[in-house]
Amino acid sequence: MSPNAPAPPHDRFFGWLNIRAGALLILLVDLLILAALWHVAAVNADSAFLPTPGVVMERFWEELQFEDIHNLPPNHLLNQTFISTRRVVLSVGIGVGLAVPLALLLVQVKALNAILTPLLYFLFPAPKVVFLPLIILFLGLGDNARVFLITLVIFFQVFVIVHDATGQVPTETLESLSSLGAGRWHFLRYVYLPISIPAVFTALKISTGTAIAVLFIAETIAGRTGLGYYIKAADQTFVYPTMYVGVLMLCLVGLVLFVFFWVAEQYLNRWQNSDQTGHKVGG
Repeated sequence: MSPNAPAPPHDRFFGWLNIRAGALLILLVDLLILAALWHVAAVNADSAFLPTPGVVMERFWEELQFEDIHNLPPNHLLNQTFISTRRVVLSVGIGVGLAVPLALLLVQVKALNAILTPLLYFLFPAPKVVFLPLIILFLGLGDNARVFLITLVIFFQVFVIVHDATGQVPTETLESLSSLGAGRWHFLRYVYLPISIPAVFTALKISTGTAIAVLFIAETIAGRTGLGYYIKAADQTFVYPTMYVGVLMLCLVGLVLFVFFWVAEQYLNRWQNSDQTGHKVGG
């Protein structure tokens, strides 16, 4: 076999498993060290505000119990988790669905780009959370206000990253394609979309933590549902183990979303690479 020849599929598969297993093992060790440090700090502090990991995990298990999954109490941990997850997922879908087409449109329509892009970049650094009272005033206290706020965060981060990535295509490349008869559809299909896909996932991975933080703030302000409210209610009633359970669950929601985006990115990258290889072979 040539040194430059690709490894057989089964070798690549087992190599992938070894890399992932090693990463998971390191993560497990890191979590154990973190739990040990937490335990030592809790024992030394001897405060109800900082329970040990064992106490928190015991409460976590208790909060997960239910008699009928179809008839959960309103304040049940799983019910609140579902509400928060639904808000984030809906916001991500709307934010990406608006930001990506707009970025791809502006990068191809220069006049529109010159008019709208400065305004959008001007608004991008503004802390969106400060608009929450105004948003609640117009949209009320329900899901709409919270979804709208998180959507703003997702929209601007995705738009800026995708617009920057697609805007860096050399002018010479576009002119060369135009001389060969390429139109806007060809630019979109063969230039901008392949560039925008990795940029979208980069933006999503970056914005996940921000979206979860904004979700928490939005649910603690004049809200009575979601993990943010769950954490706030436990804190106000001094039930600190339950408060930590809510914090852990909120972290898990963010982690699951991040891993989902990462896995989807890896899959699309492999599909894109194989598609490009197929075109090269076919050509």
